[in-house]
This record gives sequence, C-alpha cells and structure tokens, in this order.
Amino acid sequence: MEKPDGDRAPSLAHVYLHLVGSERERPQDRRAADEVAAAAPALVDLARQSTRFLMEAVAYCARQGVDQFLDIGSGTPGSPPVHEAAHAVNPAARIVYVDSDPGAPSRVPPRHFDATRRVWQIKAAAGDTEGILSHGTVIRVLDLTRPVAVLWTSTMSLIPDHDDPVGIARAMMEEMPSGSHMVMSHVTSDGADPEMLAYVHRRNPLFHRPLQLRRRHQIVSFFDGLDLVGPGLVPVTDWPAPADPPVVLPLSGYAAVGRKP
Repeated sequence: MEKPDGDRAPSLAHVYLHLVGSERERPQDRRAADEVAAAAPALVDLARQSTRFLMEAVAYCARQGVDQFLDIGSGTPGSPPVHEAAHAVNPAARIVYVDSDPGAPSRVPPRHFDATRRVWQIKAAAGDTEGILSHGTVIRVLDLTRPVAVLWTSTMSLIPDHDDPVGIARAMMEEMPSGSHMVMSHVTSDGADPEMLAYVHRRNPLFHRPLQLRRRHQIVSFFDGLDLVGPGLVPVTDWPAPADPPVVLPLSGYAAVGRKP
C-alpha cells in the first residue's frame, strides 16, 4: 500500500470502525482496513474486544444511573453504536457523538437518529475541551450539573505525547460533576508479540494519525483523581471480568472505567 498524500491518507480511527462493522468509511480507509485484516487479523480481534468493552462499560454506567454520554472521537457511530447499549438500559439516555472529521455527521445513517432526539453528533477536535463543552448542541443536550459518562474508546491511542493527552482527559473531567465516569481503552506495547510490533511500526507512517503504543504506567495516569471501578485498569479482554477461556492477543490494550468522587 502506497502512502497517499495530504488528507487522502487513511485514518486509523475509521479503519477501526470498518474493522468492527461500519460500511460507511472512505475507500482509502476500507482498503487499509482490508489490508490490516489480511496481514494482521489479531488487530481485528483487538478492535472487536475494544468495542465489546465499550458496550459493557456504557451499560455499566447506565446501570449506575448515568443517563448522559459524551463519546469523543466517535467517528461514524460504530456497530453496535453506543446509544443502543445505553438505551437498552435506559431508553431516555442522551448521547452526543463528537468527531473532528468534517464528513462524519453527513455519513451517519438516518437510523441512528429518532424523533425523540436522544442522539446527536457534533464536529469538534478531541482535544478541544472548551469547544466541545461550549458547542450549542452540547449546551442544549447535556446538563453538566448531573453526571456524564465521557467515552474515550481508543481515541487517546491516536493523540501523541506532544499534544498532552493526559492533560486533555484531565481538563474534560475537571468540567464534569461528581458522579461522572470516564471510560477509556488504549492500545499498549506491554506483552506485544515482536512481529506484531514490527508490523505496527512499519505501517504507522502510512496513517494520518499514527498509533501511540503506551505502557500501563502511562495509561493509568489518565485516571489520576478518579476512582477506578470494577476490576480497575486491566487488559481489554478482562473487563468487567477475565475471559473464560482466557483471550491472549499478540497486541492488546488496557481498559478501565473511572468515577469522579
């Protein structure tokens, strides 16, 4: 696969969405996803495990009484989408999807929106906390005096250190009231198969935003000031409980849900 120029470069975020079932991505994202699936099927397993964790975590938050969800870096709502997991527990839950891709809102299938207006999508960069929270839709939809679940599923895996991803997460949670939750999964180099790491490093330069592989001690810092719930920060396959039989991935990630005291 040759590296495209400029904004034609494939997006890892949309490659991820295609791997977990979306059919609405750009041709270059679909081609890249098909190549990944053929060359490194373990990455498909990781993407699916991350989506499984997200659905479990959203349902958990909804069972705790959280009825507002802010899904940052969502792309086109995946399959299954966050709001379906939330509405399965609480049909009145409200969800705002946030993505910086200028084409994302127009690619959202009409079936994702209903007459009661419980699901919205806005365009904003993941790191723009002020822009997200001052957006007119967010102001109308979310009541920031009540708990919100902020979702960062794999999003931080695409934000480089020089953009201060930990600071971005902290700034967002500082604006959330007590009882809010932060849901995060993040790809790790811990325990990775050397051949898989070599594949990632070889392919990384082809993408608009390369994958950031971080260690556990780096990922846990995202949760500073929050109370980890359930099993804590664990391999993505082990939330909310270890898989039986165990699932071992050549490239894995960590996942956790934190609650703001």
